[in-house]
Amino acid sequence: YYVLGNECMKHGASDAAIANYDKAIAMNPRHIEAYVSKAQVLLREGKLRKALTSVNSALDIIPSHFKSLYTRGKILYAMNELELAAADLDRATSMKKDNISAHKLFGDILAKQGDEDSASLHWSIAERLRKKKGKEKMGFYNKNKNVTVSIGDVAVFKGKTDNTGKCNVQLSNLTLSEG
Repeated sequence: YYVLGNECMKHGASDAAIANYDKAIAMNPRHIEAYVSKAQVLLREGKLRKALTSVNSALDIIPSHFKSLYTRGKILYAMNELELAAADLDRATSMKKDNISAHKLFGDILAKQGDEDSASLHWSIAERLRKKKGKEKMGFYNKNKNVTVSIGDVAVFKGKTDNTGKCNVQLSNLTLSEG
């Protein structure tokens, strides 16, 4: 039922998603992800108290569950409970120092509280992580990794990246033809 709930959520069928998460929880009352996903749907629907109840159920099971803390922080932020939201995001960013969304949200909360210096710090961490993640997707930061550079079906370079994670390829005498 949890997977069905996720599919319903992807297609915007909030009521069906909630019903499926409720079935998953009925079958396994310790299904943390079902509580959190239900809370996320309720948050999107603006049903903040119900969302908070659902995510708190997850945190009753595992008090230091990252996704639960992050989601509760989002809910509390939406409720303008800034101190409580900041406390959750402080814990969440301590648990997962490389989570872009958590640092961005923590920065937003801190800014709304008037702590521009701390907000700027978390926004800059989020931006640095975003840039790093983009480079990793392009193959950077993977030191001494085997790589193949291809054009169509033809491999034009096989080798390893250098110790900085870069792979410099120069192509000469390259002829492209059709057919």
